[in-house]
Amino acid sequence: GHRQETLYHGGGSTIALFVFDRFTELPEHKANGIVGMHVLRGCLKITAADQVHELRAGQMLVLAPEVPHAVAAEEESEMLVTVHLNRAAP
Repeated sequence: GHRQETLYHGGGSTIALFVFDRFTELPEHKANGIVGMHVLRGCLKITAADQVHELRAGQMLVLAPEVPHAVAAEEESEMLVTVHLNRAAP
């Protein structure tokens, strides 16, 4: 249903490209960092903190750390995801 390719990983940050087939899903998960999801093509429904956000190409959603979220593709879609991990203070 979906493919992902890591474009960058370092310094506590990861940038990945997700490609979704029509009517596919990414199950609920969470990250220990700030998550930015930018839809490049298509339409995605992102459920986060019990709210559904329908995003189309050009729209972006930013989530605080540890917010559970799931992604459902309404059509073939692409999304650029950036995660900035929280680092414990020394």
